[in-house]
Amino acid sequence: MLNLEWPQLAVYKLEEDAPDLKVHTRDSACFDIPIYIKESVIAYNSVNDREDRYPCRKDRLIEVENSLDIPPLYKVCLRTGYILNIPRGYSVRIFARSSTPLKRGLILANGVGIVDSDYTDELMLIMANISNTTVRVDHGDRLAQGEMVENFCYNIMKMNIKPTRKTDRDGGMGSTGK
Repeated sequence: MLNLEWPQLAVYKLEEDAPDLKVHTRDSACFDIPIYIKESVIAYNSVNDREDRYPCRKDRLIEVENSLDIPPLYKVCLRTGYILNIPRGYSVRIFARSSTPLKRGLILANGVGIVDSDYTDELMLIMANISNTTVRVDHGDRLAQGEMVENFCYNIMKMNIKPTRKTDRDGGMGSTGK
């Protein structure tokens, strides 16, 4: 049901046969993001390949048709077939679906993806296989989910005095216990 009082996230389909983006239940916070595998996918060996900066290098293509086998410790840049038209003042956060790392051993290589409203290129998912087995992904698999959030505006200012402790916390990296 379309509620015109809510902000609208518009999507442009680059490929006619790209699976639709959907919110699957009434109370879901995020929309699922399926992958588009009908042609080339870019892959990197996480251990040896140092050319893993974005944008993905076009000379590292793996030809696939409707599925892709991702070897252990590889990262892949997967297409979605969509460009998001995010309203100004908002951004979209991209998360792995909970079943993706649990059942498949795949994670978003960048942890959480952030898509700014001024980004107008194809939404890509950078997935990494952290398992010790090859993982097959198929066209249309929903590996990630997106959430449109309102941006909180703030200023960054320089301080001349080191901040003082605000609580009884002493350190970080697990300092408050297990």
